[in-house]
Amino acid sequence: MIIQCILKRFLLFTLFFLFLIASRLPGTENFSVKSEIFQEFENFSLLIHELAEEKLEGFSGGDGSEDNPYLVASPGQLNNIRNYIGEEYSGVYFLQIDNIDLNVPPYNQGKGWEPIGGVISGQEFFGNYDGNGFKIKNLYINRPDENYIGLFSITRNATLKNIALTDVNITGNVRVAGLAGETRSSGDKNHSLVTHSYVTGKASGDQFVSGLVAHNISRGGTAEISFCWANVDLTGTGYKTAGLIGHNESIAGSAIVTHSFATGNVFSNSVWVGGLVGVNQSNKGLALITHSYATGNVQGTGQVGGLVGRNLSEEGSSLVTQSYSVGVVVGSSQVGGLVGLNQNMGHEAIVEYSFWDNTSSQIDEGIGLNNGTIVQVNPIQSLKPLEKGFAFYRQTYQSENSNWDFDENSGEWLIEEGFSYPWLRQNPQELAPGFTIPGSVEILSPEPDQVQVSPTAKFIWKPAVRAESYELEITAYGIAENPDYNSSYIYGTTYTLTKSLIPETAYNWRIRAINKMGNGEWSSSFSFTTGIELPDVITLHQNYPNPFNPNTIISFDLPNPMHVRLNIIDLNGRLIYTLLDEEVSEGRQFVDFNASNFSSGLYFYRLQAEGKSITKIMTLIR
Repeated sequence: MIIQCILKRFLLFTLFFLFLIASRLPGTENFSVKSEIFQEFENFSLLIHELAEEKLEGFSGGDGSEDNPYLVASPGQLNNIRNYIGEEYSGVYFLQIDNIDLNVPPYNQGKGWEPIGGVISGQEFFGNYDGNGFKIKNLYINRPDENYIGLFSITRNATLKNIALTDVNITGNVRVAGLAGETRSSGDKNHSLVTHSYVTGKASGDQFVSGLVAHNISRGGTAEISFCWANVDLTGTGYKTAGLIGHNESIAGSAIVTHSFATGNVFSNSVWVGGLVGVNQSNKGLALITHSYATGNVQGTGQVGGLVGRNLSEEGSSLVTQSYSVGVVVGSSQVGGLVGLNQNMGHEAIVEYSFWDNTSSQIDEGIGLNNGTIVQVNPIQSLKPLEKGFAFYRQTYQSENSNWDFDENSGEWLIEEGFSYPWLRQNPQELAPGFTIPGSVEILSPEPDQVQVSPTAKFIWKPAVRAESYELEITAYGIAENPDYNSSYIYGTTYTLTKSLIPETAYNWRIRAINKMGNGEWSSSFSFTTGIELPDVITLHQNYPNPFNPNTIISFDLPNPMHVRLNIIDLNGRLIYTLLDEEVSEGRQFVDFNASNFSSGLYFYRLQAEGKSITKIMTLIR
């Protein structure tokens, strides 16, 4: 940054010097010519100043220490992190304190965002960035001829945590991902960490195209990715395209992927394609994938797996354990529901205690081609969720030695009745994997062909599996596109009508359950017939809803036909509106009051009939 300040001053001094020379040129004696030269100088100096200020934008606070990190709250401040690359900044800390939207110039134009961190050894990002749970929205990168593409290009012995990248739109060449082109550890005691972070959106490129990190590599120490996920639709023309990580590689030390998942769809025109990881490879040390899963569809040419395309061991150990996959898998050779190729070229290539859904994946073999070690790699036949349930999964997954922890209070894995697949307690999806539309509803009352049902009937049904709310439909002419009565967003299993049905009339009713995934099937249609229900006394009911804005229903009961006045009165006792002043038939009556022209506050509503006056209070909130 000091160099930039010096450069800025040098440019301004040079421009001023040129201005002095220009002012002495022949023909510049004229005042207007001098003014034009000066104006051009001023405009150009302002441009240089703006460019320099953009590069030199500071932070919202902090000094970069662990106890007092630089505070990042804007696109410019996020961009300013690129001035802190190289090993000399390994002890610098950054903390995001607000959501950042990159859909602003210059980051949404041309090539878009320039990844942070150089590709030359020693110029990577070595620092510590904490997204603090805030979002970085609309990351746009259009660099089809460039490599190491992402929010960061290459990080080395760095820590990235709590980063939320949403709606990314990224195009690159080799090593393309949402968060980083490469995360690298080097040195026996060093640690590269990506944790509690996620990416959503889409990305495309040639090789190493993935949702979170294109290449996670240990050259000593540990390169760890934990408690992360990606929902990114991916398109790759070359090898190593995968939902979360293109290549998880240990050259020395350990490369670890744990408690993570991917849900995006993966498409490649080449080999080594996986729903979670393209290639899990140990040259020396350990390459480990554990407690992870993938649910997206995967398509490639060869060595294609629902979880991992290729699990390869050369001198070290490559291990895939306690993981599963369920997406459709398509390829031409060495295709597995779980792993395309499990290959031992020197030491140990192991796949153990893991599962794939052999129905949803449309693949009968968990491992496409194996010359390593397989321990309890079993298919999960897709059954209806109600036929599975918690007990089924405990028996299927929790074998004697598999260590799938389903403890109901603290277990790493959760499975609930009605859900299709397990999920991670400490890294949960918004919707559990395999979450589907709700089950059917069994209706209880009114019973089929029941007669003398109250015109303000109460409807009762049994709860449906995975239901979040219900929709009720009633019609006097069979089930039609335009029912007589329809109510959505019913939270519960009982509902009492707010509008009276016609007495002595035959109706049909049905109900269905709804959740985030869509609508369940309609229940059977039951018929019932309303009777006549006459009250004993004049009764005024509390309006519903209350408070309200701007409509509410006022209901009252009459034992016989009579003249009724229904007035709205303000807090000073003044009559401000008459809702009803007419002869009304017996039974329960409903009046819709629209208060669009009234201001917020308390109001009285008064019913007068046969010398009787009843008053209640209601609240309008605007």
